[in-house]
Amino acid sequence: MLLEKSIFVYSCDIAVREFCKQYLGNNRLEFYSSYDCLCSRIQLVSPDIILLDYSLFEFIGPDAWEKVCSLAVSGTVYVLSQEDCSSFVNWFKKIGVKEIIEFPCREEFFLSVLFPGEKTCLRESESSEIISDIPELDFLVGSSLKMKHLKSLLFQVAQTDVPLLFLGESGTGKSFFAQAVHRVSGRGQKPFYSVNMGAIPDSLAETELFGTDSGAFTDAVCREGYFSAAGDGTLFLDEIGELSASLQPKLLHVLESKEYRKVGSAKISHCNTRFLFATNADLQKAMEEGRFRSDLYYRIAIIPIEIPPLRERASDIPELSHVFLEEHKKALSDKALDKLMDYSWPGNIRELKNCITRACVMTKDDIISENYISFC
Repeated sequence: MLLEKSIFVYSCDIAVREFCKQYLGNNRLEFYSSYDCLCSRIQLVSPDIILLDYSLFEFIGPDAWEKVCSLAVSGTVYVLSQEDCSSFVNWFKKIGVKEIIEFPCREEFFLSVLFPGEKTCLRESESSEIISDIPELDFLVGSSLKMKHLKSLLFQVAQTDVPLLFLGESGTGKSFFAQAVHRVSGRGQKPFYSVNMGAIPDSLAETELFGTDSGAFTDAVCREGYFSAAGDGTLFLDEIGELSASLQPKLLHVLESKEYRKVGSAKISHCNTRFLFATNADLQKAMEEGRFRSDLYYRIAIIPIEIPPLRERASDIPELSHVFLEEHKKALSDKALDKLMDYSWPGNIRELKNCITRACVMTKDDIISENYISFC
Protein backbone atom coordinates (compact mmCIF):
# COMPACT_ATOMS: atom_id res chain seq x y z
CA MET A 1 0.00 0.00 0.00
CA LEU A 2 1.11 3.57 -0.66
CA LEU A 3 1.80 5.80 2.31
CA GLU A 4 -0.90 8.43 2.65
CA LYS A 5 0.09 11.70 0.99
CA SER A 6 -1.29 15.22 1.15
CA ILE A 7 -2.33 16.10 -2.42
CA PHE A 8 -3.79 19.39 -3.68
CA VAL A 9 -5.63 19.35 -7.02
CA TYR A 10 -6.27 22.65 -8.83
CA SER A 11 -8.97 22.04 -11.43
CA CYS A 12 -12.54 23.00 -12.31
CA ASP A 13 -12.98 19.95 -14.55
CA ILE A 14 -15.26 17.29 -13.05
CA ALA A 15 -13.51 14.58 -15.09
CA VAL A 16 -10.12 15.54 -13.66
CA ARG A 17 -11.48 15.61 -10.12
CA GLU A 18 -13.19 12.23 -10.46
CA PHE A 19 -10.03 10.76 -12.02
CA CYS A 20 -8.01 11.89 -9.01
CA LYS A 21 -10.63 10.66 -6.53
CA GLN A 22 -10.68 7.24 -8.19
CA TYR A 23 -6.92 6.71 -8.30
CA LEU A 24 -5.75 8.76 -5.30
CA GLY A 25 -8.66 8.18 -2.93
CA ASN A 26 -6.43 6.58 -0.30
CA ASN A 27 -4.62 9.89 0.18
CA ARG A 28 -5.61 13.21 1.75
CA LEU A 29 -7.10 14.99 -1.27
CA GLU A 30 -8.05 18.67 -1.38
CA PHE A 31 -9.62 20.20 -4.50
CA TYR A 32 -9.43 23.87 -5.44
CA SER A 33 -11.08 25.92 -8.16
CA SER A 34 -9.89 29.24 -6.72
CA TYR A 35 -6.25 30.22 -7.32
CA ASP A 36 -6.18 32.50 -4.27
CA CYS A 37 -7.56 29.76 -1.99
CA LEU A 38 -4.99 27.31 -3.36
CA CYS A 39 -2.08 29.65 -2.63
CA SER A 40 -3.36 30.49 0.84
CA ARG A 41 -3.74 26.81 1.68
CA ILE A 42 -0.26 25.91 0.37
CA GLN A 43 1.25 28.53 2.67
CA LEU A 44 -0.62 27.10 5.67
CA VAL A 45 -0.14 23.39 4.91
CA SER A 46 2.69 22.39 2.63
CA PRO A 47 1.33 19.45 0.58
CA ASP A 48 3.37 16.51 -0.66
CA ILE A 49 2.03 16.82 -4.21
CA ILE A 50 0.29 19.57 -6.21
CA LEU A 51 -1.58 18.71 -9.43
CA LEU A 52 -2.32 21.65 -11.75
CA ASP A 53 -4.85 21.37 -14.56
CA TYR A 54 -3.31 22.80 -17.73
CA SER A 55 -6.74 23.93 -18.97
CA LEU A 56 -6.60 26.74 -16.36
CA PHE A 57 -3.24 28.04 -17.59
CA GLU A 58 -4.70 30.72 -19.86
CA PHE A 59 -7.03 31.98 -17.13
CA ILE A 60 -4.42 32.72 -14.45
CA GLY A 61 -1.31 33.23 -16.56
CA PRO A 62 2.37 32.21 -16.25
CA ASP A 63 3.14 34.44 -13.24
CA ALA A 64 0.49 32.67 -11.18
CA TRP A 65 1.84 29.23 -12.10
CA GLU A 66 5.36 30.34 -11.19
CA LYS A 67 4.08 31.52 -7.81
CA VAL A 68 2.49 28.15 -7.06
CA CYS A 69 5.77 26.41 -7.82
CA SER A 70 7.71 28.82 -5.62
CA LEU A 71 5.29 28.23 -2.73
CA ALA A 72 5.63 24.46 -3.03
CA VAL A 73 8.69 24.33 -0.79
CA SER A 74 8.45 20.65 0.08
CA GLY A 75 5.87 19.65 -2.49
CA THR A 76 6.27 18.28 -5.98
CA VAL A 77 4.29 20.00 -8.75
CA TYR A 78 2.80 18.11 -11.69
CA VAL A 79 0.73 19.35 -14.62
CA LEU A 80 -2.27 17.35 -15.85
CA SER A 81 -2.93 18.07 -19.51
CA GLN A 82 -5.69 16.92 -21.87
CA GLU A 83 -4.12 18.79 -24.79
CA ASP A 84 -0.74 19.36 -26.39
CA CYS A 85 1.40 21.66 -24.23
CA SER A 86 4.76 20.60 -25.65
CA SER A 87 5.70 24.21 -26.42
CA PHE A 88 5.70 24.95 -22.68
CA VAL A 89 7.65 21.90 -21.52
CA ASN A 90 10.97 23.69 -21.08
CA TRP A 91 9.34 26.62 -19.30
CA PHE A 92 7.43 24.31 -16.97
CA LYS A 93 10.67 22.52 -16.09
CA LYS A 94 12.34 25.87 -15.47
CA ILE A 95 9.76 27.06 -12.92
CA GLY A 96 9.83 23.76 -11.04
CA VAL A 97 7.22 21.46 -12.56
CA LYS A 98 8.50 17.90 -12.22
CA GLU A 99 6.39 16.17 -14.86
CA ILE A 100 3.61 16.81 -17.36
CA ILE A 101 1.11 13.95 -17.26
CA GLU A 102 -1.19 13.39 -20.21
CA PHE A 103 -4.74 12.90 -18.99
CA PRO A 104 -6.51 10.51 -19.01
CA CYS A 105 -3.95 7.77 -18.47
CA ARG A 106 -3.67 4.28 -17.02
CA GLU A 107 -3.72 3.99 -13.24
CA GLU A 108 -0.41 2.12 -12.96
CA PHE A 109 1.36 4.78 -15.07
CA PHE A 110 -0.22 7.64 -13.11
CA LEU A 111 0.82 6.18 -9.75
CA SER A 112 4.32 5.30 -10.93
CA VAL A 113 4.90 8.94 -11.96
CA LEU A 114 3.57 10.40 -8.72
CA PHE A 115 5.17 7.80 -6.45
CA PRO A 116 8.40 6.67 -8.15
CA GLY A 117 10.13 3.80 -6.41
CA GLU A 118 7.20 3.08 -4.10
CA LYS A 119 5.12 -0.08 -4.12
CA THR A 120 1.98 0.83 -6.03
CA CYS A 121 -0.61 -1.82 -5.30
CA LEU A 122 -3.61 -1.03 -7.46
CA ARG A 123 -6.82 -0.74 -5.51
CA GLU A 124 -8.56 -2.93 -8.06
CA SER A 125 -6.29 -5.81 -7.09
CA GLU A 126 -6.52 -5.38 -3.33
CA SER A 127 -9.10 -8.14 -3.02
CA SER A 128 -7.62 -9.20 0.31
CA GLU A 129 -9.23 -6.11 1.86
CA ILE A 130 -12.69 -7.23 0.75
CA ILE A 131 -14.93 -9.20 3.05
CA SER A 132 -16.05 -11.76 0.48
CA ASP A 133 -19.16 -13.04 2.24
CA ILE A 134 -21.54 -10.53 3.80
CA PRO A 135 -24.96 -12.24 3.88
CA GLU A 136 -26.47 -9.25 5.71
CA LEU A 137 -25.92 -7.17 2.56
CA ASP A 138 -27.13 -9.71 0.00
CA PHE A 139 -30.01 -7.37 -0.81
CA LEU A 140 -27.52 -4.94 -2.38
CA VAL A 141 -27.45 -5.90 -6.06
CA GLY A 142 -24.10 -6.12 -7.83
CA SER A 143 -21.05 -8.36 -7.82
CA SER A 144 -18.54 -6.07 -9.54
CA LEU A 145 -15.26 -5.39 -7.76
CA LYS A 146 -16.38 -1.84 -6.95
CA MET A 147 -19.57 -3.15 -5.37
CA LYS A 148 -17.62 -5.71 -3.35
CA HIS A 149 -15.39 -2.94 -2.05
CA LEU A 150 -18.45 -0.83 -1.26
CA LYS A 151 -20.30 -3.63 0.55
CA SER A 152 -17.21 -4.38 2.61
CA LEU A 153 -16.85 -0.73 3.59
CA LEU A 154 -20.56 -0.32 4.37
CA PHE A 155 -20.58 -3.36 6.63
CA GLN A 156 -17.50 -2.11 8.45
CA VAL A 157 -18.79 1.41 9.11
CA ALA A 158 -22.28 0.14 10.00
CA GLN A 159 -20.83 -1.30 13.20
CA THR A 160 -19.89 2.20 14.40
CA ASP A 161 -21.82 5.36 15.29
CA VAL A 162 -19.49 7.67 13.35
CA PRO A 163 -21.24 10.15 11.00
CA LEU A 164 -20.97 9.16 7.34
CA LEU A 165 -21.02 11.35 4.25
CA PHE A 166 -22.27 9.64 1.08
CA LEU A 167 -20.90 11.25 -2.07
CA GLY A 168 -21.83 10.56 -5.66
CA GLU A 169 -23.75 11.62 -8.70
CA SER A 170 -27.51 11.97 -8.74
CA GLY A 171 -29.25 8.63 -9.19
CA THR A 172 -26.47 6.44 -7.77
CA GLY A 173 -28.61 5.36 -4.82
CA LYS A 174 -27.06 7.27 -1.90
CA SER A 175 -30.31 7.13 0.07
CA PHE A 176 -30.62 3.38 -0.54
CA PHE A 177 -27.08 2.73 0.69
CA ALA A 178 -27.71 4.90 3.75
CA GLN A 179 -30.72 2.70 4.58
CA ALA A 180 -28.52 -0.36 4.09
CA VAL A 181 -26.05 0.93 6.71
CA HIS A 182 -28.92 1.49 9.16
CA ARG A 183 -30.40 -1.93 8.44
CA VAL A 184 -27.24 -3.88 9.32
CA SER A 185 -26.21 -1.64 12.22
CA GLY A 186 -27.00 -2.13 15.88
CA ARG A 187 -29.79 0.42 15.40
CA GLY A 188 -31.47 -1.61 12.66
CA GLN A 189 -34.64 -2.16 14.71
CA LYS A 190 -34.88 1.53 15.61
CA PRO A 191 -36.45 4.29 13.47
CA PHE A 192 -34.88 5.47 10.23
CA TYR A 193 -35.81 8.91 8.94
CA SER A 194 -34.73 10.41 5.63
CA VAL A 195 -34.92 14.18 5.12
CA ASN A 196 -34.16 15.96 1.84
CA MET A 197 -32.80 19.33 2.94
CA GLY A 198 -33.22 20.70 -0.57
CA ALA A 199 -36.97 20.12 -0.38
CA ILE A 200 -37.57 22.02 2.88
CA PRO A 201 -37.93 25.83 2.73
CA ASP A 202 -35.35 27.64 4.86
CA SER A 203 -38.15 29.18 6.94
CA LEU A 204 -39.36 25.71 8.00
CA ALA A 205 -36.10 23.77 8.23
CA GLU A 206 -35.34 24.62 11.86
CA THR A 207 -38.79 23.63 13.14
CA GLU A 208 -38.71 20.43 11.04
CA LEU A 209 -35.39 19.36 12.53
CA PHE A 210 -35.62 20.67 16.10
CA GLY A 211 -39.38 20.64 16.68
CA THR A 212 -41.36 23.45 18.35
CA ASP A 213 -42.63 24.31 21.80
CA SER A 214 -46.09 25.77 22.23
CA GLY A 215 -45.99 29.56 22.07
CA ALA A 216 -42.74 29.64 20.08
CA PHE A 217 -44.56 31.78 17.53
CA THR A 218 -48.14 32.59 16.60
CA ASP A 219 -50.29 29.43 16.53
CA ALA A 220 -47.27 27.28 17.38
CA VAL A 221 -48.06 23.98 19.06
CA CYS A 222 -45.76 21.52 20.77
CA ARG A 223 -44.49 19.05 18.17
CA GLU A 224 -41.44 16.88 17.82
CA GLY A 225 -38.87 17.35 15.08
CA TYR A 226 -36.76 14.79 13.28
CA PHE A 227 -34.08 14.84 16.00
CA SER A 228 -36.68 13.67 18.52
CA ALA A 229 -38.51 11.31 16.15
CA ALA A 230 -35.34 9.47 15.14
CA GLY A 231 -34.54 8.84 18.81
CA ASP A 232 -31.99 6.03 19.15
CA GLY A 233 -32.28 5.29 15.43
CA THR A 234 -30.74 6.90 12.35
CA LEU A 235 -31.37 10.28 10.73
CA PHE A 236 -30.30 10.63 7.09
CA LEU A 237 -29.95 14.22 5.90
CA ASP A 238 -29.83 14.18 2.11
CA GLU A 239 -28.59 17.14 0.05
CA ILE A 240 -26.78 18.48 3.13
CA GLY A 241 -25.11 21.09 0.93
CA GLU A 242 -28.49 22.87 0.77
CA LEU A 243 -28.53 23.49 4.54
CA SER A 244 -28.87 27.23 5.17
CA ALA A 245 -26.00 29.24 6.63
CA SER A 246 -28.06 30.02 9.75
CA LEU A 247 -28.69 26.32 10.49
CA GLN A 248 -25.16 25.07 9.87
CA PRO A 249 -23.75 26.16 13.28
CA LYS A 250 -26.84 24.75 15.04
CA LEU A 251 -26.39 21.35 13.41
CA LEU A 252 -22.70 21.44 14.29
CA HIS A 253 -23.65 22.05 17.92
CA VAL A 254 -25.96 19.01 17.91
CA LEU A 255 -23.25 16.80 16.44
CA GLU A 256 -20.65 17.94 18.97
CA SER A 257 -22.72 18.21 22.15
CA LYS A 258 -25.50 15.68 21.45
CA GLU A 259 -27.91 18.34 22.74
CA TYR A 260 -30.51 20.63 21.20
CA ARG A 261 -33.46 22.83 22.10
CA LYS A 262 -36.85 22.89 20.44
CA VAL A 263 -37.71 26.21 18.82
CA GLY A 264 -39.14 28.41 21.58
CA SER A 265 -38.01 26.15 24.42
CA ALA A 266 -35.40 26.67 27.14
CA LYS A 267 -35.30 22.96 27.94
CA ILE A 268 -32.30 21.01 26.71
CA SER A 269 -33.05 17.71 24.95
CA HIS A 270 -30.47 14.99 24.48
CA CYS A 271 -29.81 13.43 21.07
CA ASN A 272 -28.64 9.82 20.72
CA THR A 273 -29.29 9.66 16.99
CA ARG A 274 -26.80 8.28 14.44
CA PHE A 275 -26.35 10.81 11.61
CA LEU A 276 -25.82 10.01 7.94
CA PHE A 277 -25.41 12.67 5.26
CA ALA A 278 -25.35 12.79 1.47
CA THR A 279 -24.68 15.24 -1.31
CA ASN A 280 -23.92 15.33 -5.01
CA ALA A 281 -22.54 18.86 -4.63
CA ASP A 282 -18.87 19.81 -4.28
CA LEU A 283 -18.73 20.74 -0.59
CA GLN A 284 -15.04 21.65 -0.77
CA LYS A 285 -15.83 24.23 -3.43
CA ALA A 286 -18.75 25.46 -1.29
CA MET A 287 -16.28 25.91 1.59
CA GLU A 288 -13.92 27.89 -0.62
CA GLU A 289 -16.81 30.14 -1.62
CA GLY A 290 -17.98 30.59 1.97
CA ARG A 291 -21.30 28.78 1.47
CA PHE A 292 -20.52 25.83 3.75
CA ARG A 293 -18.74 25.92 7.10
CA SER A 294 -15.42 24.10 7.15
CA ASP A 295 -15.86 22.97 10.77
CA LEU A 296 -19.20 21.37 9.89
CA TYR A 297 -17.72 19.73 6.80
CA TYR A 298 -14.89 18.10 8.74
CA ARG A 299 -17.41 16.94 11.37
CA ILE A 300 -19.71 15.18 8.87
CA ALA A 301 -16.97 13.95 6.52
CA ILE A 302 -15.06 11.82 9.02
CA ILE A 303 -15.75 8.85 6.74
CA PRO A 304 -16.69 9.90 3.19
CA ILE A 305 -18.20 7.09 1.14
CA GLU A 306 -18.02 7.49 -2.63
CA ILE A 307 -20.86 5.73 -4.44
CA PRO A 308 -19.54 4.77 -7.90
CA PRO A 309 -21.57 5.83 -10.95
CA LEU A 310 -23.16 3.03 -12.96
CA ARG A 311 -20.73 3.49 -15.85
CA GLU A 312 -17.88 2.47 -13.51
CA ARG A 313 -19.62 -0.77 -12.54
CA ALA A 314 -21.24 -1.66 -15.84
CA SER A 315 -20.86 -5.38 -15.12
CA ASP A 316 -23.68 -4.95 -12.58
CA ILE A 317 -26.17 -3.85 -15.27
CA PRO A 318 -27.45 -7.40 -16.05
CA GLU A 319 -28.14 -8.08 -12.35
CA LEU A 320 -29.83 -4.72 -11.81
CA SER A 321 -31.90 -5.11 -14.98
CA HIS A 322 -33.09 -8.55 -13.86
CA VAL A 323 -34.34 -7.08 -10.57
CA PHE A 324 -36.23 -4.30 -12.36
CA LEU A 325 -37.71 -6.79 -14.85
CA GLU A 326 -39.00 -9.23 -12.23
CA GLU A 327 -42.17 -7.33 -11.35
CA HIS A 328 -43.09 -7.12 -15.05
CA LYS A 329 -42.39 -10.82 -15.74
CA LYS A 330 -40.26 -9.93 -18.75
CA ALA A 331 -36.71 -10.51 -19.97
CA LEU A 332 -34.20 -8.79 -22.25
CA SER A 333 -32.97 -10.02 -25.59
CA ASP A 334 -29.21 -10.28 -26.00
CA LYS A 335 -29.15 -7.23 -28.28
CA ALA A 336 -31.24 -5.25 -25.83
CA LEU A 337 -28.79 -6.06 -23.04
CA ASP A 338 -25.88 -5.13 -25.30
CA LYS A 339 -27.51 -1.77 -25.92
CA LEU A 340 -27.82 -1.20 -22.18
CA MET A 341 -24.19 -2.15 -21.64
CA ASP A 342 -22.97 0.27 -24.31
CA TYR A 343 -24.72 3.30 -22.78
CA SER A 344 -22.96 5.72 -20.39
CA TRP A 345 -25.91 6.18 -17.95
CA PRO A 346 -25.59 9.82 -16.88
CA GLY A 347 -28.70 9.31 -14.74
CA ASN A 348 -27.19 6.17 -13.17
CA ILE A 349 -29.39 3.49 -11.55
CA ARG A 350 -32.47 5.71 -11.49
CA GLU A 351 -32.19 6.16 -15.25
CA LEU A 352 -31.68 2.42 -15.78
CA LYS A 353 -34.82 1.60 -13.79
CA ASN A 354 -36.85 4.16 -15.76
CA CYS A 355 -35.49 2.79 -19.04
CA ILE A 356 -36.47 -0.79 -18.10
CA THR A 357 -39.92 0.29 -16.90
CA ARG A 358 -40.53 2.24 -20.12
CA ALA A 359 -39.54 -0.75 -22.25
CA CYS A 360 -41.80 -3.08 -20.27
CA VAL A 361 -44.79 -0.75 -20.69
CA MET A 362 -44.21 -0.19 -24.40
CA THR A 363 -43.95 -3.82 -25.46
CA LYS A 364 -46.44 -6.67 -25.09
CA ASP A 365 -43.80 -9.31 -25.75
CA ASP A 366 -42.22 -11.30 -22.94
CA ILE A 367 -38.78 -10.71 -24.44
CA ILE A 368 -37.83 -7.04 -24.85
CA SER A 369 -36.00 -6.31 -28.10
CA GLU A 370 -33.41 -3.59 -28.57
CA ASN A 371 -35.98 -1.47 -30.42
CA TYR A 372 -37.78 -0.79 -27.15
CA ILE A 373 -34.65 0.38 -25.35
CA SER A 374 -34.62 4.17 -25.49
CA PHE A 375 -32.73 6.81 -23.56
CA CYS A 376 -34.03 10.21 -22.50
